[in-house]
Amino acid sequence: MSGIPNRNMAKTLKTWISFFLVLTLPNLEASPRFSFGKFKVDYYPTCKIELRRLSPEFAPKDHFQITETIGKTKRVVADWELREEARTSPVDFYLSVPSFKSPEERYWILQFSASIARQVEKAKGKLYLHVQSDEDFFLIDNLNAEKMSTAFALPGGKESQYPIRSLEKLVELIPKESESLVLVVLWQDKSLDQFRAKELGESIKNKFPLFVYGRQNNFWESLGASSSGKFYPTDGEKSFAKLNEDIQAALSPKWLLTYKTPWDLTFWQTESVVVEVQYLEEMNIQFEYMESPKAKIIRWFKDPFLFFPIGIFLIVVSFSLLYYLHFFERTNSALDNSKSKTPTSKMIETEDNIYQRLYGSSENEKKLASPNNKWNSLPIEVNGPEYSYGSLYQRIGLQSGSLYNLDKEIVLLGRGEGCDIVVWDAVLEREHAKIKRIKGKFVLFDLATELGVLLNGKKLLRPKALQDLDEIQLGRTIFSFRGR
Repeated sequence: MSGIPNRNMAKTLKTWISFFLVLTLPNLEASPRFSFGKFKVDYYPTCKIELRRLSPEFAPKDHFQITETIGKTKRVVADWELREEARTSPVDFYLSVPSFKSPEERYWILQFSASIARQVEKAKGKLYLHVQSDEDFFLIDNLNAEKMSTAFALPGGKESQYPIRSLEKLVELIPKESESLVLVVLWQDKSLDQFRAKELGESIKNKFPLFVYGRQNNFWESLGASSSGKFYPTDGEKSFAKLNEDIQAALSPKWLLTYKTPWDLTFWQTESVVVEVQYLEEMNIQFEYMESPKAKIIRWFKDPFLFFPIGIFLIVVSFSLLYYLHFFERTNSALDNSKSKTPTSKMIETEDNIYQRLYGSSENEKKLASPNNKWNSLPIEVNGPEYSYGSLYQRIGLQSGSLYNLDKEIVLLGRGEGCDIVVWDAVLEREHAKIKRIKGKFVLFDLATELGVLLNGKKLLRPKALQDLDEIQLGRTIFSFRGR
């Protein structure tokens, strides 16, 4: 009789332990079915939230509730849509495995990694292999199933005593904006830094999905639970199969939760909007975006249907403007040349004044001809030899050695592009001097310049007929006249 209470007490204790294990052991069906991704307002007032499945089972439509809050006013979104994207979006898959101590452990890690690599290849993603080590940090990229053969040089040889610290370094290297999945294998019963597991899980919560495959351990379970991830015990009968199913679901195309904002904001309004998305009593996440004139303008430029037409229009306008400026410059240049070569009435009048002021009148110099033919008929009588041919040889100057034939009735000399002989000297006038044939003589004129013209070292005060070997100096340039 005395043993019955003891048996009843043992039965009661067993019942309580079983109840406690049911509450504490991970429930695979109650684990998250999806994770939230990016929030997009590129096509405002339509907003989009990315979702990534974490298991083949997914939430029905009526389990979501979306609200938007401005200030103290909250509005419920009544109309929204949940649909799967048409194509798979590649992800960066990070696989963290323990360091092996035996050939058997090495073989298992390689086979397990190869099976994960095959799934990542099908999804066109990229696989990174992280080996937990206390001494060095190992992260190998560009892996595929073919490389994960028995000959693969897998680092190992000593079990890590601080796997959580090694995982912390891995998490720091994962880009914040990248599409990433992380699978951690932990077969240690305990470690010296296991108390940091929950803190690590909370730091990566809602950043990327986390799968933990490890020994039955409260700390490893807390790593998955605190990160809103999933934990799979290695001693569970269906854990490995469930892990593979969930990884395939996570690598499948993303889902989009699309809704239209309930607020009707004007263009000039600036408001901070808080978005809250709740799924049953399991998941609750918040997003925040700023609606302002600047945000609207930025979205307009990001819109390809608006950016490309405006961009093409601006390119056409730019090329048209460049063509117009080039044509305008050429036209002005042609006009300048024509003005310098074809005398106008103003130029002829100026030359009359120059001659009257510089040369005046004398017995051998008659007054200027009638206004109808002033440029070509300047009947100035000068003494000098007559030549049938004349030329100028540039003896000193930037173009020394050049020979110019005086085969025109009037030859202009100066720094202007319209002159017959262009002298590259900044101190000269645009039209500095001229040589004119008068009754077989080559007569040199100074066009009333401040610097003047030197003939054989003396300043030219009135027109003079040139003789063979005369030297004409314009600024720093010296010509030698040859006549025959």
